[in-house]
Amino acid sequence: MSRQAAIPEHSRHSGPHRGGQAGFTLVELLIVLTILVVASGFVIMNLDGVTSEGRLRSAGRDLANHLKYARGFAIVTGKPMYMYYDRDESAYYLTRCYYGEERGAPRHEELRTVEHRWDLPRGIRLHSVVSTIKTAERFIERFDFTPFGASVSHSVFLKGPDEDEWLTVEVNGLTGHVAIHKYYKEFDSVAETLPGL
Repeated sequence: MSRQAAIPEHSRHSGPHRGGQAGFTLVELLIVLTILVVASGFVIMNLDGVTSEGRLRSAGRDLANHLKYARGFAIVTGKPMYMYYDRDESAYYLTRCYYGEERGAPRHEELRTVEHRWDLPRGIRLHSVVSTIKTAERFIERFDFTPFGASVSHSVFLKGPDEDEWLTVEVNGLTGHVAIHKYYKEFDSVAETLPGL
């Protein structure tokens, strides 16, 4: 009988024997911790839709993205793109069609029923729109992006339910740059320095 055969079967296995006790390795713990960190990140991101401050930030990001899209679309297609701000409805519209009070143009009421619109989140309202030309006072104000990507510079002020909850979306009509400020940012009007205004 050989020496190899004399060793009991259970003694031939290398490595520590747990004796039926379950445990976690360092790698398993690291995997679990990684999953927890990723999951908590998703929870924090989703809180943007829960708090009023989060809804305000989300509304500002959406508006900024739609403005960038409108400018890019106008440049690529070579046709103007129109942005309409509806203060009464706290909504805005992006269209390729001109709506207004001029003869032959579809009226604003048709804009509300025909074109796709984006409503601001619950508790957030479109407070005002100020441009280099004037403060918008009509219930629907139009800004267009030309095929060259130019527009009238303007700021859109979004208001949250709390007194100090403001967000300003600022559009530089010449460069197309859109900035978001987490407060009420006074509009830096340059109308006085422009000839003919």
